[in-house]
Amino acid sequence: MIDAHPTTDFDPAKFWNLPAGTKIARTDLAIHGTCSKCTEAKS
Repeated sequence: MIDAHPTTDFDPAKFWNLPAGTKIARTDLAIHGTCSKCTEAKS
């Protein structure tokens, strides 16, 4: 598991079509995959 941060400023309210006036308190995003080092180890 690693922390991954956006490469540019990210405003979730502009990314998703949310109802007017929605105030985002927190966002959670999960990305599942395998890094290149682990992929090579499985070969």
